[in-house]
Amino acid sequence: MEVLSVIGLLIILLVGWMIWSKLTWKTIMVGSDIRSEESIKDKYRLYKSENIRCRLKKEVQTPIVTGVNPVVSNHVDPNASSSILKLLVHRRDIYKVNQLKY
Repeated sequence: MEVLSVIGLLIILLVGWMIWSKLTWKTIMVGSDIRSEESIKDKYRLYKSENIRCRLKKEVQTPIVTGVNPVVSNHVDPNASSSILKLLVHRRDIYKVNQLKY
C-alpha cells in the first residue's frame, strides 16, 4: 500500500513539474535549416548579453522507415532525419524581448 502511494506521489510530482516547465519557458523562434539556426543563435547571444533568461533546445526528429515489408525493404528516407532548433525565453522576460524589438 505504501509503495502505491509513493508511486502515485511521484507521478503527481512529475506531471506537475512538466506543466510548470511548459508554462515557464515560451518558444520565441524555431528553425530547421542552417540559415535559421544561425539567426536563432545570434538572437540567443543578443538576449544573453541583455541579461534575458533564454535557452536553446534542439529536437532531433527520427527518420521515417519506408517500405511495405520492413524485413525485405528497410529503406530509410535520408531527407527525413532532421533537427529543429528552438529559442526559449523565460515567461517573465518576454517584455524585455518585446522592448528590444523597438
